[in-house]
Amino acid sequence: MEYNLGSGYVTGLTLRHLGSRYADDANQIRVDAQTVTSLRIGRDWHQGNQRLRLSLGIDNLLNERHLANLRINAANGRYYEPGPSRHIHATLKWQSR
Repeated sequence: MEYNLGSGYVTGLTLRHLGSRYADDANQIRVDAQTVTSLRIGRDWHQGNQRLRLSLGIDNLLNERHLANLRINAANGRYYEPGPSRHIHATLKWQSR
């Protein structure tokens, strides 16, 4: 979700939740639920039909251990691909309408 804070400032919060599940067809390997939170703040500038947005974001804000990918029935028990730890990124976006 994204909120307009006024004067061109915007902020957003994303929560991604995956419930518990199984990593194999026999339902023997249970994977716990996970929630990953991201936060971003930015500034928009408008001129005519042009828009420029500069934003800063923090993905995995709470630095939770999570899976980026779960491989169902993977060979040799390699079901899990860990997700990235907390990281910060900047974005510059230009739009013409």
